[in-house]
Amino acid sequence: IKQLIAAYTQRKIWHEGIAVVIAGRVNVGKSSILNRFLQEDRAIVTPIPGTTRDLLEYMVTIEGLPVKLVDTAGMRKVKGEVERKGVDLTNTQLGLADLTLLVIDRSRPLNKYDLHLLQKVDTTATIVVLNKTDLPAKLSDKKINTVFQRFPKVAVSALTGKEFNTLNKAIFNTVVSKKIDMFSAPIIPNLRHKTTLTNASMFLEKASKNLIAGFPLEIVAADLLWAKNAIDEITGNKTTEEILSNIFSKFCIGK
Repeated sequence: IKQLIAAYTQRKIWHEGIAVVIAGRVNVGKSSILNRFLQEDRAIVTPIPGTTRDLLEYMVTIEGLPVKLVDTAGMRKVKGEVERKGVDLTNTQLGLADLTLLVIDRSRPLNKYDLHLLQKVDTTATIVVLNKTDLPAKLSDKKINTVFQRFPKVAVSALTGKEFNTLNKAIFNTVVSKKIDMFSAPIIPNLRHKTTLTNASMFLEKASKNLIAGFPLEIVAADLLWAKNAIDEITGNKTTEEILSNIFSKFCIGK
């Protein structure tokens, strides 16, 4: 059941793509990284901090995967209402991201804004991108491994394009589960299937815990019955009015 639930997530990724947010403090090279992905200059790149104040969104394909890249305003002390709104948008996008590329300028020491962003990102869906490897490093490997020990890391140069193939593969491998063979799975569930299977899995886990805890068998049997009912909704052995309405709402039936 858990494999089928995971198959739904993987199917959604391949059909709808993922949102990848590029985040970092000002002047770490976020827009240069965006341009490198796009293979053209679409974002303005200058040495002036805070050039990007709004969100820039572009669709690309990475390792065959549809990806919406979102370039965000750099984190720094806010100067004015425009920058404040840009930073607010960045915080919102971090919450919506399927994956975050946290860009760190390896040619400069870490500062409080790097560490602030580190606290905001999802540790299970973030890649630390150590940019500007074409410049002398000011961050030691020991410091990097200590501060970012929970994250996968890729060192690149947005200027030269060095190691961008490695970054592309890291993005793909982080998002696409190698444990799910979507193309050989017997069923790729839709949203209704996924919701029902989630309920079945919940009741099965509850039954297992109650059995181990020594609860009366009647309680365990009740949980198993709820799980069976959920599965029956998919197999067709149980058909409720709500299920029928949901199915037929997707069809246009003429008179």
